[in-house]
Amino acid sequence: MKQTNFKQKHRCGVSFKILILLVAILSINMTLPAQVTIGTNEEPLSGALLQLKDKDNVPDSTFNARKGLALPRVTLSEKKELYPMFLADPDNPASGPNSGYATNKLALDKTHTGLIVYNLVEDDDRELCAGLNQWDGEQWNCFEHKMGNAIGHIVSCDDFKIFGHYKSPDAYPAAPGDDVALDASNFITIKLEITKPGAYAITVVPEYAAALNNETNGYFFTANGIFMEKGTYTVTIPGAGTPFWYTPTGNPGDGLAVTMNGKPLTLQDGTACTKKIEVEDYSKKPNYTMDCSRTTIHGVYVLNRELNPADNYISVWITMDPGDLFVEGSIVYLETNEVEGISFASNPVMITAADKAAGEKQIILRGTGIPTSVETKRMTITSNSVISVATCYANVTVAYTKKKILGIKGAGGADYYGYGLGYWSGSWASMTNIYGLGGRKMLMAPANFGTDAASTVKIEGYEFVDGGNDPSASTLQNLISTHKPDIIVIGYSYGPSNDAVDVLINYMAKKGVVIAAIESGSAVERLFNRTLNLPAGTVSAVSRGPAGSIYTLNYMTNDDILNGPFGDIREQKWGEDASTTVGVNGVPFGMVDIYSNGNYNGNTTGNTTITICKFKGNHLVWLGDGGFWSRGTTSGEVNSNTICPLYYNSDFSPTTGTFGSGTNNTNIYNSYFFVNMMAWAIKTAQFDGYNTPR
Repeated sequence: MKQTNFKQKHRCGVSFKILILLVAILSINMTLPAQVTIGTNEEPLSGALLQLKDKDNVPDSTFNARKGLALPRVTLSEKKELYPMFLADPDNPASGPNSGYATNKLALDKTHTGLIVYNLVEDDDRELCAGLNQWDGEQWNCFEHKMGNAIGHIVSCDDFKIFGHYKSPDAYPAAPGDDVALDASNFITIKLEITKPGAYAITVVPEYAAALNNETNGYFFTANGIFMEKGTYTVTIPGAGTPFWYTPTGNPGDGLAVTMNGKPLTLQDGTACTKKIEVEDYSKKPNYTMDCSRTTIHGVYVLNRELNPADNYISVWITMDPGDLFVEGSIVYLETNEVEGISFASNPVMITAADKAAGEKQIILRGTGIPTSVETKRMTITSNSVISVATCYANVTVAYTKKKILGIKGAGGADYYGYGLGYWSGSWASMTNIYGLGGRKMLMAPANFGTDAASTVKIEGYEFVDGGNDPSASTLQNLISTHKPDIIVIGYSYGPSNDAVDVLINYMAKKGVVIAAIESGSAVERLFNRTLNLPAGTVSAVSRGPAGSIYTLNYMTNDDILNGPFGDIREQKWGEDASTTVGVNGVPFGMVDIYSNGNYNGNTTGNTTITICKFKGNHLVWLGDGGFWSRGTTSGEVNSNTICPLYYNSDFSPTTGTFGSGTNNTNIYNSYFFVNMMAWAIKTAQFDGYNTPR
């Protein structure tokens, strides 16, 4: 009981003392002046509310204190929140805001403008820096401006690429002269999406594949710098060092530990890219030479279609000296550069005793990637040979995308002669078993156009639209608006009106390709005068040779039509089908490329007349024979000396045939002209056509 009374008295005494102290402090505060000095009894500077100093009589700018101001040390956790000041649990950043801050955040943020703390933690992810921080009413800001570290992620594991050959020394440790240290050919490229600018230090460390403790293998990759802006960057990381050990047989290679600024560098979802580096056993030196003359491209390559390594590959033969002691057991490796989305590489191939005895071996480089354009890609093939630094080249041709062809003809042209190309809705297999449609067959034949390895022009295929017979201007416009054709082909006896010609002109103004085999004199005049914007009557149509007449292709014009993928046909002959060739006079010089003049059967009276030409400034080819590519009827594959001048082989590839009567009978090249012209039309539509993305 006595002890209890003592404690109660003691508590009462303490409470009384605290009360007295509070009264004293309040009394002092009531009498303090508006300006205060802490540390001495002197008045503060006239412009300061509060001054800290512990030396007397120092009125100037010299040092006046021996100690500093100890600001509160806190751990900031959010860039735009007043934490830990208003956390529900000030010691737990995950506790969230207290009730007052949750309901009155905007006002509290503003009223605390100018709050200063010393932050103890550097946090790049939250953009918080260690040191003095000031609250500006919306967020914490460092007193000292710091670039900070960059933050980002790998865009795609496909964009993480390893270059060069990696070789172990003859023995470990490496002896001088082994020459297996990494050089400028050994590097890594990684495409990064940078979400916060700043400094970066990227390190890639290979971990030895066979080691139990994943020890490093003596070489590494490192790069550093600054990303000044957010965005996508491809970083090249050079290699250095010398591999200690080669990759054991059956092992996938050295794993790569990738970091940026000391943190794992991964995809956006946190997934690491699993990449491996195989180190060759350099105790077996690969001594060989590539035979570039036997380099062959295999497979078909289509825009935006991923390569299939089984079908898309390059074969290269290498030769070696059977007497070379170092050949047998050596590892051969060939690869190409990457060109517009695709590349090729071989697996490591060991040279056997049989290979050594033969003195040669075929190496297969499998293709990977997706072609991003239809431009021909020149691949450079390099090897790991130690006796030859020669390179080979292989040109990969990418197929054109599918093209839509609108075919039009006149009411007088029988469909099975194939004038408009649009007629026939059956399959290719069914077409080959019927008569006629010669031009359509040549266009669809895999030997000429297709995705076969042997196709002369690579293209995915076509969509044909039958424009019918003699469409009016409104019908023609509707066909163009509805189907958006890449190419319009006009065949025998269609004579477009002025309005229809204007529809074609408008289509060509939008880069549409037109092939017009028109032999109606008045329609030809309309086509020339209106397309070339000439006064009516400037260009006039004239009749030239009758059925079976022979004309000569111009040797002066050298382009993709007269000298194209199917051959050089300059100075060769072509034949007139069935009726009479129409020519034109009065075309101003330089407005068209002339393929054929008006001379026929040796007649020289048509030197100034044009019978076939291509317009400059428009994608338009005009032929003065409406049946230039006609072939066949419903009753047979018709060819004679005066009709159906299109000749082809059993696989519908172009060939010549004798045409013309009497002494004028000669080999004609209508089929070669036709397929070269269509190849030009397809190429033009791909790169500068109506549907070309711009």
